[in-house]
Amino acid sequence: MKKKKLAKIILLAMPLILGMTGYFIVDGRPFLQSLYISIKLYGFGAEETPPNTIIEIARWVGPVATASTIVAVVALLRRGIHNIIANIGGNSTAVYGPDKLKDNMLKQLGKKGIDGRDKFVEADNYILLDSEDKNLAFYEKHRKKLVNNEVFAKSDSLSAQWASEHNLHLFCPEEIAASVFWKEHCIYPLSRQCDHKMKIAVLGFDKLGRELILSALQSNIFSSVQQLSYHIWGDADGFLNIHHQLSQIEDNIVFHYKNWYEEIGFLNQCNMIIVTAQDNQSDLVRKLLLATDCKKIYLFSAADCNIRLIENSDRITPFDWTKTAFCAKNILENELFEKAKLLNLRYKNLYNNVEENSKNKELCWQKLNTFTRYSNISAADFYDIMKYILICENQPADIEQLPEDWVDRLANLEHIRWCRYHYLNNWKYGKVENGTKDVKNRIHADLVPYDTLSDSEKEKDKENIRILFSLG
Repeated sequence: MKKKKLAKIILLAMPLILGMTGYFIVDGRPFLQSLYISIKLYGFGAEETPPNTIIEIARWVGPVATASTIVAVVALLRRGIHNIIANIGGNSTAVYGPDKLKDNMLKQLGKKGIDGRDKFVEADNYILLDSEDKNLAFYEKHRKKLVNNEVFAKSDSLSAQWASEHNLHLFCPEEIAASVFWKEHCIYPLSRQCDHKMKIAVLGFDKLGRELILSALQSNIFSSVQQLSYHIWGDADGFLNIHHQLSQIEDNIVFHYKNWYEEIGFLNQCNMIIVTAQDNQSDLVRKLLLATDCKKIYLFSAADCNIRLIENSDRITPFDWTKTAFCAKNILENELFEKAKLLNLRYKNLYNNVEENSKNKELCWQKLNTFTRYSNISAADFYDIMKYILICENQPADIEQLPEDWVDRLANLEHIRWCRYHYLNNWKYGKVENGTKDVKNRIHADLVPYDTLSDSEKEKDKENIRILFSLG
């Protein structure tokens, strides 16, 4: 951007510089006369017979500089008018960041999109696509102006739930891609065919692989007796130490420290293979197709891997994770956030007699700590998985028509998800005096199997299901 601005400034100043050089320095004319004639060069007022070559060049550069300036001014006015119209129309979104990412996002947003460029502009929502540091610096600088707006900032190291401000939504591209993948390729039918005993291989365990596993543990919950195991070829890099309550989750995570091609026999036993490794994908896919018999290979495709040109590519299901991660709809997730807010408000209404209205919805949401806020978001997100399970089982998604035994079954799955959310945040089971939880020490008395809960606690989980499905 700075280079473009500098080039424009040089072009604009060039006729004046050349004119003063040609008239004042070379031709020896008086300063003010030279300045006046040089300014006329921006139009078509140059002398018919230039006194020297420098002026000859200047009289051609002048109109070009003028035309360029007119175009820039028109574009500026047009952009300003567009911004005003977008704001009047409502639900406008200002976008900041590298040109390539920004232009793609603005194209998706259409008339609702506003190019923020290098200045703060008024909008309803803000998407920040720059580096994590720059995005957070932008938010901090304009915090007071943004207090009533929703801000979505790309984050390279922090997950969504680490944002302390109620209107600041951190989004990790890898986290979005992982979440969408398990929804678009929900493995419930395959899991049911295997009596919910599956082996899933993951090749590659950088940030993309880690987010894939974390999302899987909160999405792939199909049965209280399931035995899903995730087998990972990649550097654990302290993953098990950081998430030190993973042993409490029924599904197993197993790291393999040999090269994947040294365990072909085991890979052939897996129900699916997911490739998240991004380096040399074409070569990796070729070797994988040659060495294994697995029919379900999912590829988080990189730019250099054109899967259509690979023989036997019918065994490969490509997933364009970068396109998914930078999809405006997936970033804004208005429906998901709205459902999470309504879910929280319904809890407040049931247990604290808070009136359900739009004002209380926002106030109650703002009062939540980040952990509880994203517990609601996780619950709202899991609703889509439960609805898909009902579709596969030919059960009505209408809570009024759903058999009671299915309400109980879904409540069981939701309780498992709730427990896993806590375990992934390193909570642990324990007795607590004067209550059920100790927030400071991350201890909760309800981190137990659903069947061992009291009838009143089970009824709370069932009520959660009724609330979720009533929100639609």
